[in-house]
Amino acid sequence: MSTIRLIPRNPLDLRVEDFADLAQELHEAGYEIEIDQENRMVGRGVTYAEILTVWLPSALALAQAIISSTNWARNRLRKQEQERLQEDAEEEAKKPPRNRRRKPWKPTLRPKTVYIYGPDGEILRVLTYRTPDADPEDNTEEERNQ
Repeated sequence: MSTIRLIPRNPLDLRVEDFADLAQELHEAGYEIEIDQENRMVGRGVTYAEILTVWLPSALALAQAIISSTNWARNRLRKQEQERLQEDAEEEAKKPPRNRRRKPWKPTLRPKTVYIYGPDGEILRVLTYRTPDADPEDNTEEERNQ
């Protein structure tokens, strides 16, 4: 069985339980999962996005990695949106009626970016998810050219 490695770029942003559903989905698709939990931060500075790196055993696993990471990112965005809306509703309920917001509020969510690498270290895909329902942005070429 082939092994897929999952590595959060900043373990303070993404804990193992934050992407356990992604690991489970990939495992159910027939892959062994290795999670790198070293407490290190990798990157080019502060970023607003939550970044997860996926290392594939072969390019054949690319389609499954894209499907699973899309499901994970969308579910995570939906969950965070619901949590923020619930927190906001609780805060609004504490305010006197005259001080409550008159217009509906839509929370701003941190984007989720997934870097997918092949076995040789080449970037196969870089996908950024900004909302639960929108298609991901494919930033592969920009990342390859850096």
